[in-house]
Amino acid sequence: MSTQGPYVELFGRGTVHAGEGGLAFASDKRWYLLAFLAHAGAWVSRERLAALFWPDVPTTASRDRLRQLLRRVRGFTWLSGLQVERARVRWAVDTDLGAFRAALDEGDGAQALEAYQGPLLEGMTADDAPEFAAWLELERATLHNRWRALLLEEAGQATTDTSRAKAIPRLATLLRADPLDEEALRAYMTVLAGAGQRPRALDAYQGFAQHLGEELGLEPALATQRLSASMREAASAPASSRRDDPEGAHAVAAAVAPTNAFVGRDVELLEVMAMLSSPGCRMLSLVGLGGVGKSRIAWQVHDAWEGRAHFVRLDGLADSSDIPAAIADTLGCATGGTEDLLERIAGHIGDTGMLLVLDDYEHLTEGAGLTSELLGHCPALSILVTSRERLGVPEEWIYDVPGLSVPPGDVPLSRAQGYDAVRLFLTRVEQVRDGYALTEADRPHVLRICQLVQGLPLGLELAAAWMRSATAEAIADEVAANLDFLQRRHASDRHHSIRAVFESSWRMLTHEEQRAYAALSVFRGGFTRDAASAVAQASTPILAALVDKSLLQLQDDGRYQRHPLLYQYVREKLAQYEEEYTACRRHARYFVAVAEEAGSKLRTTRGVADLDALEADHENLREALRWGVAHDPALALRLAGALGRFWEIRGHLIEGCEWLEASLGRAHDAPSEVEGRALDAYGRLLYLRGDREGAASRIQAALERWREADDEDGVSSALNHLGALAMEAGDLARAEALVPGGAGVVPRARMTGPASPTC
Repeated sequence: MSTQGPYVELFGRGTVHAGEGGLAFASDKRWYLLAFLAHAGAWVSRERLAALFWPDVPTTASRDRLRQLLRRVRGFTWLSGLQVERARVRWAVDTDLGAFRAALDEGDGAQALEAYQGPLLEGMTADDAPEFAAWLELERATLHNRWRALLLEEAGQATTDTSRAKAIPRLATLLRADPLDEEALRAYMTVLAGAGQRPRALDAYQGFAQHLGEELGLEPALATQRLSASMREAASAPASSRRDDPEGAHAVAAAVAPTNAFVGRDVELLEVMAMLSSPGCRMLSLVGLGGVGKSRIAWQVHDAWEGRAHFVRLDGLADSSDIPAAIADTLGCATGGTEDLLERIAGHIGDTGMLLVLDDYEHLTEGAGLTSELLGHCPALSILVTSRERLGVPEEWIYDVPGLSVPPGDVPLSRAQGYDAVRLFLTRVEQVRDGYALTEADRPHVLRICQLVQGLPLGLELAAAWMRSATAEAIADEVAANLDFLQRRHASDRHHSIRAVFESSWRMLTHEEQRAYAALSVFRGGFTRDAASAVAQASTPILAALVDKSLLQLQDDGRYQRHPLLYQYVREKLAQYEEEYTACRRHARYFVAVAEEAGSKLRTTRGVADLDALEADHENLREALRWGVAHDPALALRLAGALGRFWEIRGHLIEGCEWLEASLGRAHDAPSEVEGRALDAYGRLLYLRGDREGAASRIQAALERWREADDEDGVSSALNHLGALAMEAGDLARAEALVPGGAGVVPRARMTGPASPTC
């Protein structure tokens, strides 16, 4: 975005650079407002701002207070770039946060780390604006977590003296911010060891272990203890036996089986084992969204092979050329000599009936051909891959890993615990709340949590961890409202939060895939290929690529779906592309056309196919109505009028009336024929709800609009409806006046359905 306003630093203390010198953000609502707008970097609705600063004040009063606050903000003599419209506000400024986000979008981690200069608006507390303060605290933590993930990624790729020299002080800063961040400690030790500073790494371990024992009475995790031990052993080992890792710096990459209980997946394990037993399947890829449990299934398969399987972790590798070394290290092959390493691995495997598990392959797909080479050289070898994206080699079979089984609705307590998602959630809750048992009071909220995350194991585990300090109801509400609620402090960088999982998948998309996927976020409840093309300009190859990368799922009915937790995340990405308004408008217009075409058919027939199509897109229709009422009431009125027949036939009477009321109340300049159709639909729905007076009033108003538009069919329809109402009320004279000869045309007429002569 090109701006003419001042430059704003949001990281660290918070400073506005306007003219000479800098102005620090102060504890004042004017500054809170500017901070929020600068952070948004896009248009923000007045409703959002009013709710942020005055959440407990009635809507009219809060909007008035916002207007007063905007007048006060405009009193800053240095201010420029503030844009205020009837329904939205924007502060068009460049920020260091914008540079941070841009670097993330471009996959430039180094530039993003340069942009991050400390916590967001460090020191600002905003005690006089608790809702804003809560938002600030959460966003501060979110950006810190993204910075942390970048640091750990940088540490994992620090293989030169220059890169290690940059990573070491940054990791030290991270540890000062959270001295108990054990993953950061391991990364710090690894980089120090690689830089030849093993004593300093061991000192850091000793300090951490002492602090952990004093604070929590715990010992370091097994992986951390092993890393420390490997460094001590490396110091005493002969130089000739140290190979290319003299300090034991890469010991952390060893594959360690999960230690917590494995829950469910009986069906999936049977299916995977059956596929691997098939004579034609020598390479099977477990493909699915990050956090869905691909690695856990792979470990179970590994264990079932009883010593004939080897598990190779690839998540710490920066380049596909490192895969052979990782395999060789796991198999215990010697890596010295002049022979090609892949040939040495093939020779080591030979004719052995072995299963090689290659875990987390998605970021190394350019090296997928290695699997084909190994299978070609080793006739008894089988390969099991876990990846968010299929590898695309000829030998590959695909198994799409779903979420755990979720109760389809409000099932009773006795049945709820038969679903794997509920069982996993309760198992993880027991780890933080000894003796916890599911109660009838908690049952609906636990079911809701499972349904909100659609059985995603990572989401369930992150939610369960909160049961130590929050109720199931509060957790369900937070999961529904806030993606960043699902995070924890101590885990691998890929899985410390749902956002981290999604961010790593996002970075693996091409720019065109990112743009299309962001635009697809305007859909709710799935979409068709035609809709994706019309609204998001997403071509079939783009959709196929997103399916291959587990970010979309193609259903048997031909519709595309995505995991519900992805909606909020990708909608944030759409805002960064500055196309949100345009995409939402295209979405609304597309569904107006869909509804009008279906509605015209439903006026003469009860077409099941048209009804089913509208029902499948009901969430999209609601989303288009929501957007239209807020931004284009005339368009919303067109849509609501077109949906009248659908709401009527499918029994969505109350919902239809609410949308029609909202649209009619705001669409003051809609064409007469559009308003007439909406009023007619409203009248019919009110009739079916038993409100004869309200029905007559709306249809009378529709008649006036039809006459203004010179629509003979509309006039005839309205007169017929009014005549039917008069006849039903026993007023035959009025019926005859409205519809001459009506006694013969609409005898005992009722406005009840498409078969009725008055409808």
